Amino acid sequence: MKIAIVLVFILGIFGSCQSMRPVSKERHVLDIPQKIEQKNYYPESSRINYYLTQSILFAELGSRFYVRDELETAKRYFNLSITYDEHNSKSLFALGLLAYREGKVDEALKYFKMIKPGFVQAPYDIDYYLAAKMLLEQFPIKASVISLTRNDRSDIRENIIVINKGKNQGVLPRMRFKVCRIGNPIRDFNSFRVIGLQKTQVAEVSVLELEDEHTVCKVDKVETGCFIQINDSVESIIE
Repeated sequence: MKIAIVLVFILGIFGSCQSMRPVSKERHVLDIPQKIEQKNYYPESSRINYYLTQSILFAELGSRFYVRDELETAKRYFNLSITYDEHNSKSLFALGLLAYREGKVDEALKYFKMIKPGFVQAPYDIDYYLAAKMLLEQFPIKASVISLTRNDRSDIRENIIVINKGKNQGVLPRMRFKVCRIGNPIRDFNSFRVIGLQKTQVAEVSVLELEDEHTVCKVDKVETGCFIQINDSVESIIE
């Protein structure tokens, strides 16, 4: 499944939840404390319930500002939510989406990986663990080199390549890729099964021009004695 379709589907559900109906047009931004100090005013069970409740409430507030596209305010509330409860999957998922929108793929994947199964805080919420799993399965983004020039009239000395994945497949403007040459099969001589393929990295490239179904990449580095050719394998680099 294309990552863009997955994201649109999840964002649609995420934005349509009952808890995310827009607040009034008047702007409300609370003075949010940076650190939460635990108080001993209540029995242990009450304190645990209090922190879980606070986490859920701040996640709901973050959701409301998210659908208003006030993303910085939303991010503050989601971060506050996981300060109260580090396992709040709704807030972790939202922070992952926000990081992805900013082109911070490695940070987004970190948040998605933190989501644990079995956490449901409201009956109208989606299964954030399953949603995160769907997104994680799309990475790293894999593609192929389809051209060594922009078009037939371009000079090959332009030092660019074109790959067959673009915005619709989840490629972002600041992404980097490694280009690899796929070689001979790797065979297990005990079972005579092919268990893999030889892979040699030949170059590193970065996004130059991003289109819906393809990407023009600038060649940043070519390994000594190597060169890029059509059909070479391309894989996104996760820092």
